Amino acid sequence: MDSLALVGAAGGVGTTRTTLELGATLTQAGLSVIILDGAYTTQGLADHVPGSIVPDMMAVASGDATLREGLIEIETATGSLSVCPAFGPFDRLARAKAPANARQFGTLIESATNESDVVLIDCPPVGANQAIAAVTTAEQTLILTPAGRPASRLRMIERLADLGVTEPRIVVTGDHTADRLCVGIPSETDPAETPTTETETSQYTTEIATLARELFSLEL
Repeated sequence: MDSLALVGAAGGVGTTRTTLELGATLTQAGLSVIILDGAYTTQGLADHVPGSIVPDMMAVASGDATLREGLIEIETATGSLSVCPAFGPFDRLARAKAPANARQFGTLIESATNESDVVLIDCPPVGANQAIAAVTTAEQTLILTPAGRPASRLRMIERLADLGVTEPRIVVTGDHTADRLCVGIPSETDPAETPTTETETSQYTTEIATLARELFSLEL
């Protein structure tokens, strides 16, 4: 159906959290969702996956396992998500970032779109090969940028333009009242709540639902 690369304009802006929460919200519309981890260095998605992670995203991208073998189901309040997190040592990280394996990451995104309604890619600031493959393969790209730091947003917009990715969507995280371009997601939330488990409406869940509607034209 659709693929979306979520790119952090800087580290620590909440890209992984937003990717998980958006995926969980999409399950409310009855959609199947696959999340692929492009943040090989930080490997933050692995923190939200129970049990062992074998094989991981880097092994899949390197051709040591299939995507189906790497997918792990995690439960949400409204269903489940299929995620493929990165989790491994530096030697595997370096191998997965090699140009040939990065191109394979793009192929995996295309394959995942044939197996689910929506594919979300958790991406670091664009610079590594696999992040380049993600933004040039995904049908949509969204930049998560911290409030009050317009230079980081502009830098990422220009970098994406160099790759032929124009008009990305923008989400401002943190105190966004004076810096709102698309939707703003507050950062004052409990990471332990990931993925979405709240049963009552909050500012955070409302903002995530707004984002889902704008990106995928959904009624939630």
